[in-house]
Amino acid sequence: MHVHHAITVPASPERVWELTVDIEHWPDWMPTVRRVTRHDSGQPCVGSRATVEQPMRRPAVWTVTTLEPNHRFSWSTPDGDGEMLATHVIERLDHGCVNTLTIDLTRARRAPARWLLAWSIRLVLRRENRALRRTAAHRSRTGMDSAGLLQRSR
Repeated sequence: MHVHHAITVPASPERVWELTVDIEHWPDWMPTVRRVTRHDSGQPCVGSRATVEQPMRRPAVWTVTTLEPNHRFSWSTPDGDGEMLATHVIERLDHGCVNTLTIDLTRARRAPARWLLAWSIRLVLRRENRALRRTAAHRSRTGMDSAGLLQRSR
């Protein structure tokens, strides 16, 4: 199953990227994430792992599978007898960027449950993208970094 949601963000791809890979601070602005606990430190890289706690889901350990700075971040977690792959893609526009969130599930589901699951995932992706747009736009206007701290002039 493949579900995605795209949104235009009035902020630079670099700003959106900062928010995307600063996973420890997602709970500060993303309503669908309660807690993120990194299993390593420093900048995320392929192989980095984190436990993500979300409402109505068991805590899940996610492993970074793709990292292309300012463009693409993917990670996966086991999901029953299959796997869930979440991908974040940022595409530059003249004034801002498009952020596309995608969930791919490898496990097949029966038709009614599949439709309901796709619907609920789409709602979550939309909430996450709207929160990202709001946060990125606000921090671009106020000069804050991804941790919500004022950036110093250089």
